[in-house]
Amino acid sequence: MNQTNLYVNAIGTICLIAVGIYSVRTMFEDKSAPPCSRTYEGGVQFPFENQSGAPFSPIELQARAGGGERNVLENAKVVQQSDAPAHSVMEVRVNGKEPEGGIESAWNASKLRTAKSACRAYSVWLPGDFAFADLGTVPGLYGGSKLGPEDQPKDGTGFAARVRWRDQGASELFAQLTGGPDGVGIAIPTNNAALASGRWVRVEQEVVLNDPGQSNGQLRLWLDGHLVAESSEVELRRDSSIVLAGVAGDIGYGGKRPEGTAKDVFIRVSPFEISWK
Repeated sequence: MNQTNLYVNAIGTICLIAVGIYSVRTMFEDKSAPPCSRTYEGGVQFPFENQSGAPFSPIELQARAGGGERNVLENAKVVQQSDAPAHSVMEVRVNGKEPEGGIESAWNASKLRTAKSACRAYSVWLPGDFAFADLGTVPGLYGGSKLGPEDQPKDGTGFAARVRWRDQGASELFAQLTGGPDGVGIAIPTNNAALASGRWVRVEQEVVLNDPGQSNGQLRLWLDGHLVAESSEVELRRDSSIVLAGVAGDIGYGGKRPEGTAKDVFIRVSPFEISWK
């Protein structure tokens, strides 16, 4: 074999190796949509501190939680946690010796009213020994009139896109909307992507409004930067008067709660970030 043939063979081998490396990289590359916080600019944050940097008092927190809040004064407070993603976070008692835990709240952003889509982000912390029971809710987005986690939507009222946990921590994206198969809404599964306990989890959610009369609304959910739920055929509204409104800040169990709890159980969330297009 002459020198020219050796050179050609060497070049060919290098090309095959390069093609093989590219194919492997392409095979394992994450082609899903990036978290919405990377594609939306600007926006606002709902802090849990006043202008002097001091944590909200219970009364200040209640005042920011919206007119339809429930149990914020009784079950929520602002605390500081050294490993938290923000200086001050909200702690919510969801179960314990008292009969009723959890909160309902609405954090409104007036500029959302003219937006076609919105991105909501925050981090959530569940204790390492958290008992998931069969169902629970952490904050999501809503449009129109604020719905409670168990409310049945009616035409002309509104919708909510909630992040929920199920048994053993499996997560789902649940859309409360008119026309759902059970009259309440639709669940978009996450293939058992877990809402982990014992550490902070980054939760990002995107809502794209549908055109009235069409099922072209979009919902996406990311956990720790990974797209875990997506639907692009959702009829969130039937009337153009239903517009995006803000964060549905509901936190707590739904359905049957864990039994035999002798101590208070808390969930913590970082300040809500919301942006829009």
